Parts: sequence; C-alpha cells; structure tokens
Amino acid sequence: MRNYIIILMFVMFMKPAICQQWAVDSFGQIISPRVADSFRQILQEPGTPNRTRVIALKELSYNILFSKPDSAMLLAQEGKRLAREINYPGGEILCDAQIGSVWWVMGDYTKANEIFLKCLKSSEEVKDTVALVWSLAWLTSGYRDEGNFQEALKYCQRGMNVQKIWNPKVWNTIMGSVYQAMNKPDSALFYLLRGDLNDGYGQVVMGHTHAALGNETLATDHYKKSIPLLSSDNNLKDLAYAYIGL
Repeated sequence: MRNYIIILMFVMFMKPAICQQWAVDSFGQIISPRVADSFRQILQEPGTPNRTRVIALKELSYNILFSKPDSAMLLAQEGKRLAREINYPGGEILCDAQIGSVWWVMGDYTKANEIFLKCLKSSEEVKDTVALVWSLAWLTSGYRDEGNFQEALKYCQRGMNVQKIWNPKVWNTIMGSVYQAMNKPDSALFYLLRGDLNDGYGQVVMGHTHAALGNETLATDHYKKSIPLLSSDNNLKDLAYAYIGL
C-alpha cells in the first residue's frame, strides 16, 4: 500500500495528481480511512477542480463497494453526471465502470459485463489508458465470476500487457484468482506467489488454492491472515468468503 502520510501531507497542494494516481493504483485495495477522509474533504472544498471531484467520487464509491453497494452506486452516478457535464470522457468511463462494479457485487454479471464492455470500447476510442486498465480488470472479474473463464483469461492477459499502469503484483493476483476459480490450483499458486500477499483478497484466494491442493494448515493460515485485513477495509464480501473457507 502507498504511504498514506505522504499522501495526506501533499493532498492540499497536489489534489488532481493524487486523485489521478489513486485512479491508477487502487484496484483490489480499499483506500485507508485517512485517505478516504481526505477525498471527502476535497469534495467539500469550493475551489476543488471538477475533474478532481469526479475522481474523488469514483474513489469513495470504490471504498464502500463491498460494504454499502447502494451508496457506492449513488456516488458513482454523481461522478458520471459531473464528468459528462464538464466533458471529461475518461472520468465518465471510470465512474461508469464503477456503476458496473456495483452490479457485479450484487451478482448481476450479465449487466455488469455489458457496462464493462461499453467502458472498454469508450476507453479505446478516447485513448485513455487509466480507464482502459480499469475496464480490463473489471471485465476479468466479471467473466471469471460468470464462469466464462476463457474471456476472463483473455482480458487479464491484455491487462498484463499494459501493466505499466499498475504494479504487476495486482495483475498476478487477478490472474491467480481466475485459475483458482477454474479449479487449477497449481496455475493459481504460480501467479499468487507473484501477487500481492499484503492484500486481504490475495490471502483469501491463496487460502482457497491451498485448500484445493489439500494443504489444510496453509489454507487455514491464509484465511486467518485475510480476516484482519478485510475487516479493516470493511470488505464484507471477501470477509464472508474467508469465514466460509475456514
């Protein structure tokens, strides 16, 4: 995770840059309460640029996606409305993808994937790499959970090809999750060992993988490690999977 103290020190001076950086970095990692508070402060300040407001709304929506999807939807819709109003295509795509992610959390993968595909096409048209990467990541998750693994692998591999936007560990964790869902634990383990094991979700997937390999002690270990991480993020969705795994 980023050094949140540094972020907070510079938030008043570099708000647009900070928000754009978080738009790049935060997939799979819920922002800390301090950083979330800084985004709320940004929204309350009358002089904040509208583009910065769009990204702040998108990030705050993502921050509560796994605990309050209804509120996450409202924030994403507000971000999309503002982005359209100020003619900010990249921001509109990011907020639209965030709307799709709410449908994904709710289990409507067909609707979610329709939105993600639209976002992918739009990001290609406007040549927005940040929006492109987010679209690819969400498409991977949507198709994985729908059970369309070949599509999931295709979009994940494409995301890996533009991984300069994110730390490669993020994509390795995502790829590992696809192979774990495919019941290919050996392949899953290959990628997960190269992924982000400081992330609660990565720990849950690693637990599932070791369970499938018959390594019950290791599986239990990873599930237990995931619980405080997921609890501190208020990630109720994956926290449930951790307890089910145990």
